[in-house]
Amino acid sequence: MESTFEVNGKVFKVIFSMLGHEKYIFNGNILLSRWSFKFKDRLSFDCDGNKVEIDVSLSRENWAVRAFVNGVVVKEELFPELKSKIERAKNGKGITIFFIIKNLILWLILAVIIFMIFQIIK
Repeated sequence: MESTFEVNGKVFKVIFSMLGHEKYIFNGNILLSRWSFKFKDRLSFDCDGNKVEIDVSLSRENWAVRAFVNGVVVKEELFPELKSKIERAKNGKGITIFFIIKNLILWLILAVIIFMIFQIIK
């Protein structure tokens, strides 16, 4: 996932991977690259005399990754597509218990068929 916003006409880029790797890039220079599994964090960077803050708050009730420049919100949500997927799932319109059970049954049937094929080949 990648999101960008401007700080004094220069690009600030935030990159998050689903495995916990984070990159913070300003004007083409990597400010921070790290592995993190924190659900709540606030990072501050000094970018051309401006204080840039990235606020991460991930929980079941609230999902927000916001960007601030000098204390003013410049981007309310850095990853709106992911937030909407999480909201749909939370409201039961995404992954439901029926979906999970259906997939589990299909995978069990597939495993039994593969096991039977290996028994026949033996």
